[in-house]
Amino acid sequence: MAIFGYHVLDGSLAWELELPEQFEAATRHVRPDDVRETVLVSAELGSDGVFVHEVGPGQRRTIELLGDEVLPTLAGRAGP
Repeated sequence: MAIFGYHVLDGSLAWELELPEQFEAATRHVRPDDVRETVLVSAELGSDGVFVHEVGPGQRRTIELLGDEVLPTLAGRAGP
């Protein structure tokens, strides 16, 4: 959970951490279920659009995945 693990941190703790290494240490034992409790993770919300904000190390792979798999799937579900 290297990218989203910080979402489970108490707000006051997050303000005290200054270095990436401190965030890594504070979130070392965060599990995917911990993140799901604090971040809405769903594919059935319904929406008018999709906004993607990828700040992780795999930006190129994310764009390729979106173009190859996600966008074609969404295009098949497009409404009127």
